[in-house]
Amino acid sequence: MKWNSRRSIKNYLIDRELQLRLLLVVLVYVFSVVVIELGLVFIPVAYDMVFSSNLATQYRAANELISLTQKLVPALLVLGLAISIHIILLTHRICGPLFNFSNAFKRISDGDLSRKVIIRQHDYLIKQQNDINQMIDGLTERLLCLREDTRRLRTIVDGAQADPDPTQIDKIAAEVTSLESHLESWRLPQ
Repeated sequence: MKWNSRRSIKNYLIDRELQLRLLLVVLVYVFSVVVIELGLVFIPVAYDMVFSSNLATQYRAANELISLTQKLVPALLVLGLAISIHIILLTHRICGPLFNFSNAFKRISDGDLSRKVIIRQHDYLIKQQNDINQMIDGLTERLLCLREDTRRLRTIVDGAQADPDPTQIDKIAAEVTSLESHLESWRLPQ
């Protein structure tokens, strides 16, 4: 089967709501700047065209207004399209990692610490990926200590049940103390 390297726009909209909201905000800002700039460019020309008593000045201003419109409108449309594409690509590099983080948090809450978070090479949020992976490593290390303490305790309890030796109680107490110390290292809500 041949791998298709072409991507559809659907693949770039990982979190459609967030990405389109960011696109809208950026386009509103750009539109505001463009309107202000166009006002600064067109107002003097329009003023000459409307309020001048000289027909030659009005004619020259009208031609200048048409010429400016013919040059600026296509340029602004291309600029708007380029900014839109750039914002979608930029937010894709942020939303992709956020999507991976969300999946990792779901796995962790289900008790699955077996996989690390891996994001694409050119994505943003590399530092956060490293922080999450450190968290997974820390949780894994603590849980492995608890698992080992529990196994030792189980072995001692099984031995005590098979051979009721009074010294087994001291061993059980020592293992319970070890378990308690590992559990006390966790800060939990009250």
